[in-house]
Amino acid sequence: MILTWQLKSCFRFDTFFATDVQRFGDRGIVFGNLRKPIDEVIAKLEQRLSEAAGREVVVWFMEEKANDITKQACVVQLKSEMDLEFGSSKLSTPWGYFIPQT
Repeated sequence: MILTWQLKSCFRFDTFFATDVQRFGDRGIVFGNLRKPIDEVIAKLEQRLSEAAGREVVVWFMEEKANDITKQACVVQLKSEMDLEFGSSKLSTPWGYFIPQT
């Protein structure tokens, strides 16, 4: 995975304002605030992060609401790593959810 400072530099005021970046295995988790509609942000971030990493990345967002406080996080993972996970898993097919994993 790309270094955390390279990762954080891709997050800006026009997409997702990062307040903290942490590594989690082969993923990066960025905590912060969404600044634009999520469809716009995902496209911009995937492009910026892919250029910084020199490889294609995938991003997705999580949100938690509790006591009128909303916390947002963006997860970044190399696409090749994600493809390996799903390719080696029976969960990559609809029947994989019903067939026991070996």
